[in-house]
Amino acid sequence: MLIQAECQNPKHLRFARAWLADFFPHHPFVYFGVSGIALFYEALKSTSRNSVVLPAYMCPNFSAAAIRCGMHVAHIDADPITQLPNVANLYRYLEGQVPSETILVIDHSFGYPFQALGAIRSKFPALLIVEDCARALGVRINGSFPGKHSDWVLLSMYKTTPGSHHGGILLTRTPMRLPSFASSPRTIREQVAKFEPIRSVYHFFLRAKQGVELPHHDLLSPEWTPRYGLPSTVCGSRFAAQLAAFEKQDADRTSAAEELTEKLSGMEGIEVLRTAQGCRSAGHYVSVRTPSRLVRNRIILGLRKKGLFVMPTWHIIPPHYRALLHTFPFGSRASEDLAERMLQISITRLGRRRCQRLAHEIPQFVCTNISDTA
Repeated sequence: MLIQAECQNPKHLRFARAWLADFFPHHPFVYFGVSGIALFYEALKSTSRNSVVLPAYMCPNFSAAAIRCGMHVAHIDADPITQLPNVANLYRYLEGQVPSETILVIDHSFGYPFQALGAIRSKFPALLIVEDCARALGVRINGSFPGKHSDWVLLSMYKTTPGSHHGGILLTRTPMRLPSFASSPRTIREQVAKFEPIRSVYHFFLRAKQGVELPHHDLLSPEWTPRYGLPSTVCGSRFAAQLAAFEKQDADRTSAAEELTEKLSGMEGIEVLRTAQGCRSAGHYVSVRTPSRLVRNRIILGLRKKGLFVMPTWHIIPPHYRALLHTFPFGSRASEDLAERMLQISITRLGRRRCQRLAHEIPQFVCTNISDTA
């Protein structure tokens, strides 16, 4: 297997490589793929470590990738207040492990920073730490950007880039032997995704869509297969353009997120998550806790009919799989509760104007649905 060659990366990926090297100075080695989890999987295969610790409130494909590598997997239940791993339980679990054989994956969930990473690095210096920043580009932790205390950083080229549907990046402190990939073809869906007339028609039909979540009962084990290739030209160029405009977009986005957070805070029936003191959210999402799955789903459907597209959260998380039930040393109740009750508001995809509409509309849906289910 060959290290990804610079000459294989087109102009927009070379720009992204240079920008990220400046933004993440501790991680000068940059690797691209259609899937961030596939890059994570290839990186796992290159290590001699045998254990992976992950959040329980997270996409289960990370767990599937670790299991596919033959690694022992453990999941740490979430703190119900922050939707991030319970710090006390994470310390308790790591104290019983061999740090030099262990990999810790931390997700800055929906752009809300996990503040304790520096302290964990100080206490367990031999850990291999992976920061998942798929929805957290722009997050601040005690005034600094992520990466200072981690060995690998994962980024997404599509989860916060409107119109794109694939693309992942792995940043590392040391060079790795990862496969060389061919570029993926551009799809018609991605080419027209930002063409406003077509988007309007798509949104019109999406308003009538009734389902907001997938069933998660009686699942055996997570099924995941790595996807290989380089991002398509259209996805790569959109991401590069987003990086070029990062400072302005970051300021506008975080301002809109803070404004929406203030407007929704104190509203009876829901609770808006706040970042830890000294930290700043990336502003891509505002996370809201609702009283129940029923209320959450009714709010989502009502907002969708108004053309305001919010999402429930991950449809399925690791605790929903029977094959993983033994991997939760402190249980999984808080994570399962979050999966039932959380809704996520995408600032990036809605924009400031629609966020202002949402702040005006949501009190009606909250009050109506809480009273209907009381």
